[in-house]
Amino acid sequence: MYRLVLFSLTLVGLVLVMNLSSYQSVEVNNEKYNFEAAEKAHIAHLKEVEELAKIHAEVTAPPVITDEVIE
Repeated sequence: MYRLVLFSLTLVGLVLVMNLSSYQSVEVNNEKYNFEAAEKAHIAHLKEVEELAKIHAEVTAPPVITDEVIE
């Protein structure tokens, strides 16, 4: 049983090494990604989130109760 498990693990390891070594031949091309536009969109998103947070704070703020007597 030990030999069978050892052989299986060795075979699986060999297959993994063969597959990982084939990934080195894959070319990476980043031409379709525009990082400047993505950065501008992210900044716009942060501004929108900030505005929504202000609105949320105004809506969910507890009402101010004063102890003044109105005559």
